Amino acid sequence: MKSFSKLILLLTVVLMFASCNNKEKLFEKRITFKNNNWNRFDILKFDVPVDDTIAQYDIYADLRHASFYPFENLLINFSIAMPSSEERVQNHNFKLRNQDGSFLANGMGDIWDIAFPMMTNFTFPQKGNYHIEIENLMTKYDTPGMMEFGLIVIRSDSKHKPK
Repeated sequence: MKSFSKLILLLTVVLMFASCNNKEKLFEKRITFKNNNWNRFDILKFDVPVDDTIAQYDIYADLRHASFYPFENLLINFSIAMPSSEERVQNHNFKLRNQDGSFLANGMGDIWDIAFPMMTNFTFPQKGNYHIEIENLMTKYDTPGMMEFGLIVIRSDSKHKPK
């Protein structure tokens, strides 16, 4: 009977943790590139549903790349289309290497992760679906060494910022 009580207690605790949702993170999605290669004409698309028009949010690019990434930076175009059809567009130049050629990212083996803020303290002006597109602006047709591109939308006051 004691083991049954312990099992019920354990299940209750597990369900409590499972039912907790992260109110700090509005959206997170990653797109994996085939053969660790991002083709310049492969535009990444994300649809972010928004219900909160009061809180401020930060929008991050979350990159994963391999050690054989050959460039010191990554150039992208970021566009966000609002439910009203208003669109905002920004170009970003993400620095991936130090002056000595080493990567700025957190690495394990041949895999490197780094996050960059694209918009900070942004308040979504309306409820609805926001369409975000990320375009590769590198000069070559293919960008080798890119493994994943993630988009994270998190409350600006969050203590758990991407790194």
